[in-house]
Amino acid sequence: MSYSPVVGGHHGVGFPLQFPSAKITDVSLSTTLVEQLSPADDNVVISHGTGFFWRHGTDVFLITARHVVTGRDPFTNEPMSNKGFLPERFRFYPTIEVSPDRWGRATVRLDFATDEPTNWLEDPEFERLRTDIAALKVTSLSGVLGRKIKCLNDEPSNFSDIMSSVGFECSIIGFPQANVGGLMTPIWRRGTLASEPLLPVDSKPMFLLDASTSPGFSGGPVFRRHIGPAPTIDADGSVEVKLDAVVTMSFVGVYAGRLSHSHFGGEVPFVFYGNRIPIILGAAATLPS
Repeated sequence: MSYSPVVGGHHGVGFPLQFPSAKITDVSLSTTLVEQLSPADDNVVISHGTGFFWRHGTDVFLITARHVVTGRDPFTNEPMSNKGFLPERFRFYPTIEVSPDRWGRATVRLDFATDEPTNWLEDPEFERLRTDIAALKVTSLSGVLGRKIKCLNDEPSNFSDIMSSVGFECSIIGFPQANVGGLMTPIWRRGTLASEPLLPVDSKPMFLLDASTSPGFSGGPVFRRHIGPAPTIDADGSVEVKLDAVVTMSFVGVYAGRLSHSHFGGEVPFVFYGNRIPIILGAAATLPS
């Protein structure tokens, strides 16, 4: 018998909690399942990936992998589906603050056939760098509603500049399956930096991981994590150790997929630099409001 649990949960389940003092992380709340829907039927999910919400001025953007939005391989730009499927309709789930410290998931649908396709952005240097990141402006999440959306960059503590070296620990956050419910919290997979972080892989804004992942993680955020006193880098390049830190986080990139080569001995996950997001959103002023 195969058991497929519903990931995510509800308060008040009727039995004592094992971790009653734990808190749901803002990273989990700002990360979402991204479903690619059938052109003919909202109830048919063709495939899925992961994304997260990012605040840019008064606008809210969904950040995900470019191939989740286009259905095209970032390196060749060819369709990834052997049937030629290119997604045009999507469904995702922003977390909204319904009352202080209480959250719920809303449902948003986006249809490129009826909405402006120019509402999504890619790296302005995509042709040279092949950056597999896309930003979708979610116009329905503007105004008062948009201010209640949980966005990854709402928390400055997510962006500490932690000292990093090859072999250091990181986390990949995403949805390996679309069987989710309740607050629809993602799965956190543990990995390590597999390439020298100072040296971009293949002269692209990209680094490699040693981790166990699956296709549904595409578009998910990747964090460097340090447990205990954390060595951080100040603006002047000096090192400061946060002695009172329990866990220090640093957002470093967007998970894009796995590279396969005989020399790798299998598939190696790859991640595009998170610092490309502000560059991509620099073109946001050209989008329709």
